Amino acid sequence: MESCARSIPGRRRIWSGDLFRRDRTGLRDCRTSSRETPGGRDRECFPATREAALSLDIFAAVVCGGFLASILRFRWTESETPFPRYTLSANIVGSFAMGLILTGWEPTGFWRGLWITGFCGTLTTFSAFAWQTVALAERRHLLQALGYLILTTVLSVLGGWGGVLLGRQL
Repeated sequence: MESCARSIPGRRRIWSGDLFRRDRTGLRDCRTSSRETPGGRDRECFPATREAALSLDIFAAVVCGGFLASILRFRWTESETPFPRYTLSANIVGSFAMGLILTGWEPTGFWRGLWITGFCGTLTTFSAFAWQTVALAERRHLLQALGYLILTTVLSVLGGWGGVLLGRQL
């Protein structure tokens, strides 16, 4: 077996063929470096990237955030009126929270899973739509932002309507 040189001085780990392995120091990314060594190619370890397998703690964070938001959303929207003002407010609050958290805090890993994917994603999927539209506009891609806004809104409504029509036929 080849050994994998860590980015932590004095630490070594056994290369088992997996690019991503959990060890005592956390999830690491082992990729073949461009340096040649006498025994073949050297493998170096780096902190894991987005391609890493979903770790149990991040999975639990997403589940917990989703659980909390689903209870909040249910309580918030159970007394819905003809105009969906509670759903609208949930979408606005979720979008605001996602924008605030992503720009003010920039969470990663566990906290991103808990607040962005779990909580905001469950409270409203509209938050991701709003965030992506604002990101396009801030990068001065105004036509793309407007097109995304119109297409997402119109196609989502048409998709929902199509689902209702199909559901009525079944």
